[in-house]
Amino acid sequence: MKILKIPFDYSIPYPDKRGSREAPDLIESRLNGKGLNSKGEFISVDVSEDFESTQHNITKTSEALFRTGEKVIGLGGDHSVNFGMLRAFSKVFGRDKVGLLFIDAHLDCEDDFLPPSHEDIIRAAVKEFVNPKNILMVGTRKKYPKEIEFVKSHGIKVIEMQKIKDKGINWLLREIKDFFKNIENIYLSLDIDVIDPMDAPGTGYPEVGGFSKADILKLCNKLKEFKIKAKIKAMDLVEVNPRLDKDDKTIDLAVEILKKAQTF
Repeated sequence: MKILKIPFDYSIPYPDKRGSREAPDLIESRLNGKGLNSKGEFISVDVSEDFESTQHNITKTSEALFRTGEKVIGLGGDHSVNFGMLRAFSKVFGRDKVGLLFIDAHLDCEDDFLPPSHEDIIRAAVKEFVNPKNILMVGTRKKYPKEIEFVKSHGIKVIEMQKIKDKGINWLLREIKDFFKNIENIYLSLDIDVIDPMDAPGTGYPEVGGFSKADILKLCNKLKEFKIKAKIKAMDLVEVNPRLDKDDKTIDLAVEILKKAQTF
């Protein structure tokens, strides 16, 4: 398992919402070599305010690792870092042979930009990298009409947060397992804002009513129990913003998630 540090948050247009570029170094320092398995290793990706060169570097680094059979975790940064990693994932495994498990409070398909901002990654994924029938979105609760229309018109399956609260984590895991039963290469994207601000306040676009800390960690544990574990070959953890955190709740939770993710 390799962990890519991608300290990029320039796709967020509002300076007061930025700060997620500080997360990778802080999370690594919190781990201090502890909690990582013997194969764990952090690799820094060169980034700048230039979107295209940054995405090129993300893709180049990710692709080289995927081609060796290495599993990769991308540590953002804002959600746009997903673009470069997904591009590499699709190139290596094939557009129609990959699945995207997208765990996020938002649908992230507002506009059609390439490279995309953190609000547009799903449109970019559908256009470039993933068959929309192979995308499962989990935990959504904030969406706009044009986003709803986009996911419906492309046949993207969405499991909203309220339904998860009604039916429970075990039900959700069965849904995930069934959805990906015929897909061998899964990319997991986890935006920290899918978690309720009570447990993860350190993010630029918090939405009330999300997963609790206990439930998101249970979800991570349960993913390991299913055969789906072997299918998850890449992941990103994004939108952790230390500047907006309270009592280090979000950073500490991100560290816990990262530890569990290494066993996928």
